Amino acid sequence: VWLTSVPGSEEAALAGIQNATHAGITVVGGSSADNGVEGKWWQASSEAPTSTTNGISLILCWPSVVIHSSLFSGYLPSAFSGVVTKLQDGASRGRSIEEIDGRPAAQVYDEMCGGILSPLLKNGGSDKSRGLSNQKGSQASQAKQRGSYFSAMQSQSHPSGRRATSTHPKIDILSATSFCPLGKFFNNTGGIFQQESGYYNIIHPSAIDPVTMHLETFAEVALGDELVLMASTAEELQVSCVASRHVTV
Repeated sequence: VWLTSVPGSEEAALAGIQNATHAGITVVGGSSADNGVEGKWWQASSEAPTSTTNGISLILCWPSVVIHSSLFSGYLPSAFSGVVTKLQDGASRGRSIEEIDGRPAAQVYDEMCGGILSPLLKNGGSDKSRGLSNQKGSQASQAKQRGSYFSAMQSQSHPSGRRATSTHPKIDILSATSFCPLGKFFNNTGGIFQQESGYYNIIHPSAIDPVTMHLETFAEVALGDELVLMASTAEELQVSCVASRHVTV
């Protein structure tokens, strides 16, 4: 199955595929995207409507040859981690983290990254050109900052079925934190990936609320999850892409 989903609905889409098929089916694809992460993504279909901005597209494949896949994130775990202790509206799962280790989530994440968010908080998200570096992590990383309010994710799906809203404009941190996302470790009990012990599910922070210091993410987390700060560089990501191709072939 090839999947393309509107951001915010990936977990529900995967759960639906699993319920409709058997456990051994391979699902590849990802989230819809645009050039500027501005919520202008869309999904296409061969049936009417031929396109939408709030749906999922599925392609069912019956290959005539054997298909192999591999998973490499390109990131390595650092020594910094924290436990999710509070989510928005007291939810058990969601994409808006209020507290990590009992403290404001964005503040804890900023400390893990060595103050990478501080310029954005001071300038209201207007720092467009400064190179921000991870001063504290085990590996140095830099990312050019796009200073814009991340409005698209303010309307993402809420676990209760409502839309998550905020009276505060949220600051986009997706570009600034590209090389230092969060990760959740999964045991490789099914043996479906090359890693013998397990793998890290990468969770990219997408926005922060500068008033409440809540942290928005591009993947669901659960109450009690341990989140590890991951790290990489542009060069290491390129190496991982090449390694993934060699393993698959």
